[in-house]
Amino acid sequence: MNTLTRSATALALVAVLLGFSSACSDPETAAGRSSGTGASAPPVPAIGDTARFLATTAAEEAVVGVLAYDHQDFDAAYTAAEHLLTERMATDIEKTRTTLRPMVRKQRASQDVRVVESGTITGQNDTIKVVLFIDQTVRRAGGSTNRQSATVVASMVHDHGDTWLVDELDTNASDASGIQDPEPGRAAAVDAAIELASAFTNLDHRTLDADTQAVLDLSTGTFHDQFKGSLPSMKKTVSTARSVFTSEVTVAALDKFTGEAPGDTATVLVATEGTVTNTNAPQGVDRDQRLLISLVNEDGEWLADDVTFVS
Repeated sequence: MNTLTRSATALALVAVLLGFSSACSDPETAAGRSSGTGASAPPVPAIGDTARFLATTAAEEAVVGVLAYDHQDFDAAYTAAEHLLTERMATDIEKTRTTLRPMVRKQRASQDVRVVESGTITGQNDTIKVVLFIDQTVRRAGGSTNRQSATVVASMVHDHGDTWLVDELDTNASDASGIQDPEPGRAAAVDAAIELASAFTNLDHRTLDADTQAVLDLSTGTFHDQFKGSLPSMKKTVSTARSVFTSEVTVAALDKFTGEAPGDTATVLVATEGTVTNTNAPQGVDRDQRLLISLVNEDGEWLADDVTFVS
């Protein structure tokens, strides 16, 4: 639910993607995601914005409480968030914490957890699937520090009458990649973000004109203009390095959605996993991305007007 400052230019974004600071989605997969909104699908009751907000807030607070700890007061964060977990979830977590507690105290370790962004994959009946991008910082005695940025966590949150409770936290968020929102308008915005992310993170020096045109066709406004303006320099760099970036979208979730009429906007979180090869790294280097994509509805078509890397 947090908002990031979006100051990076399209050229800088591409440079990060291709790893120049130091180094495709499968069409059938994308089609499979889109098929869930077909006319043959049975109608499913959707969940409104207020419920989505409450469920997302519960997931944000729960993930911090479950994952954060301090050797001086190991249970403080968890105790504050335990009421947000189902009984089954709390039982499972306590088993893990029982094992973790002596190790944390022995190493005099602490872990800080911060939710960077969050959004919903779907909401229907009494269940909402939430995706969170989190930053983790582990500190140990002696001053060693380990940071991990934008880890993807999926959370299943259930309506229990007067409150929303978390029943699942899973770092394998790709398990939710085939799930689609039952509301066609929301699903269309997410699909557009997935298509843009796929085009943006699949670039090949051999097909660069077509690859970059696909990004332009799916974008508008400032991002479109910045990306177009960056093309001469970017194409030269990519061609010289003989770069190939292949990637696939692992999960996408809706952060904000104002409606589906022309002029309405949406913001979507997208996680991708990919590999970049170039003359400096012919064997390939993993390049996973966490993107925040802002879209605007132009005459019924969702187009990206901003793309930000989440870190």
